[in-house]
Amino acid sequence: MLALAASPALAQNTRHTPARPLAPGEKGASLDEAKSRIKKTGDNQFELSGITFNSATHEIRVPAEVNMTEGNIEYALVHENGKTHESLLRTKIPGFDLNVIMLLCNYEPHLGELVSRMSRPEDELKQQAAKPMAKPGADRLKISIEWKDDKGPHTALLKEWIRNEKESRNMKADHWAYNGSELREGSYEADREGSYIAVYLDFLAIINSIELGNGDDKIWTIQTDKVPPIGTAVSLIIAPADPAAKPSTK
Repeated sequence: MLALAASPALAQNTRHTPARPLAPGEKGASLDEAKSRIKKTGDNQFELSGITFNSATHEIRVPAEVNMTEGNIEYALVHENGKTHESLLRTKIPGFDLNVIMLLCNYEPHLGELVSRMSRPEDELKQQAAKPMAKPGADRLKISIEWKDDKGPHTALLKEWIRNEKESRNMKADHWAYNGSELREGSYEADREGSYIAVYLDFLAIINSIELGNGDDKIWTIQTDKVPPIGTAVSLIIAPADPAAKPSTK
């Protein structure tokens, strides 16, 4: 039986109090209930809450739309009721269902790479980060975006839409990290916060940037000349990273 990811206590540059495991009898979102709503739409093709995925390639497509085209951001993707004042994209899909699909597609949440980016991680985070993975590398993701306009279809890597203003360059890390958010007091925190893909490190998001500087909330902006107008419908595509993917270095 697959288990939902449960990240540990948050540390230094986050805004939340430590979590604890679910207590007996507490109600949380149900993995089995979510799985019961999955629809088969073709060979190896499935759909849940508008999210489509391929069980063979492990490609996941999330419907979203452009939320901002300029300014500082802390997130690449949030729920439409989440922190839209600081997110590149917004979506209607439930974070819990996205996490279920991540697990069904054999991605494995882990904190190792994210904690390695922190200057003074707490001991609990160090312990979580040191745990061996069942499938090394299964936390590493390639994220791209597809959209259409009057000139036809377009594709871009998500990192090409995000800029490090401090260093006057685009993001350059070749993958993102799946950490899975957490269950806290019966609530899936990614849904409670509406935070799905974080640029500024947030363990309550489902996915995080591993870019150097992800602990600084002041330096990330939108690459305005690359992004289509606000409201443009896009597909955010999650796929396995290249097995040789490595963290970027300065």
